[in-house]
Amino acid sequence: MNRRNLMKSSVALASAASVLGSTAWAENPVLKIGFVGVTSGPAAAWGISNQRAMEARADWINESGGYRIGDTTYDSEIVSFVHQ
Repeated sequence: MNRRNLMKSSVALASAASVLGSTAWAENPVLKIGFVGVTSGPAAAWGISNQRAMEARADWINESGGYRIGDTTYDSEIVSFVHQ
């Protein structure tokens, strides 16, 4: 492949990527799930690990397409509150 063909291919690939990247996919509505737990003091390790586990599970559900309730599919978001 000569330089001219390489440049043409690169420009075509970049153009296709920008068109595909700019396509707006409809996002799911967000289902907010609250977490109230100990995140400071002597028991902070328990609360923080629980919070991180919930966030990891929410990310996993979102990557799998979301959580379906009725005819609507939601992305989940964990909202944490300090217990104090």
